[in-house]
Amino acid sequence: PNGEFQVGSLGRKLCQFVLKILHHVAHGGEHGGGNSSSSSSMLADIVELALYELVALLFHFSLPLRPLFDAADTTTTSNNWFSMVRALLFCKDRSIRKLSVKYLYQIFVKYNADAVASQNLHQQTLQLLYNELEACKENISRHYVCIEYFEFYSFALEYYCQNALLLDSNAYSQNLHYFENVVLQSAWNALHTYGGLESAPNDEVDEYLLGLLKLLQAIVTGFPRIKRHCQTLIRELKNELLDKCLFAVPHPFNNALEILSASKRPSVPKCQTSA
Repeated sequence: PNGEFQVGSLGRKLCQFVLKILHHVAHGGEHGGGNSSSSSSMLADIVELALYELVALLFHFSLPLRPLFDAADTTTTSNNWFSMVRALLFCKDRSIRKLSVKYLYQIFVKYNADAVASQNLHQQTLQLLYNELEACKENISRHYVCIEYFEFYSFALEYYCQNALLLDSNAYSQNLHYFENVVLQSAWNALHTYGGLESAPNDEVDEYLLGLLKLLQAIVTGFPRIKRHCQTLIRELKNELLDKCLFAVPHPFNNALEILSASKRPSVPKCQTSA
């Protein structure tokens, strides 16, 4: 029992240490692509080391660390796991965001205090990620710093789908219903109504657009039955990507010089330009 207390205490201190660093970055770091200074690099290294230690502890001592991952409500700010997921995936420092994905995924996969606790962690984490998807729709500033969030969401969803396929038929049907009628619909609506950030060749990469496409792919491949259940939506998605995004002719007032100098008439479609 004393050893378990020490492990739990160390795990809690590691989480709190990471959160303090992320709080510092949030209130003092640069916005967007991160800071390339030596201090920023050092903070990223420290965060990675702390996450590595936490994952190592988790591999050997899941049960004593259970209090760090138990939460009845994913909106709570006191739970270390959910606080870390939010803070790491939307950190202003890009290097911290990038390194955090693999460690968060290892924790998501390897946490095994018991079967019920693991299932609860998976479901609550996916609910948290869905809530963040809804928040991203309204918060345009997140569109520039969200590709790591979408990567983790897609990885977690793919892992969960692979395991959900092994559940009994009732559990599988419930999961299919949720991802089909809630997550897939939300991601599709976000894509359909999204105007995009890129408008010129030297613009920043549209992380929000790429993330939505990655998430949609993860859902459709994770639950193959969705292709049969949502044929109309899948057809609309294909039309959106092919007609509107790839082969639509750019508006003449967007990238006008590029369009006017195009070698073909009428104007070439988007997939042959940088629009």
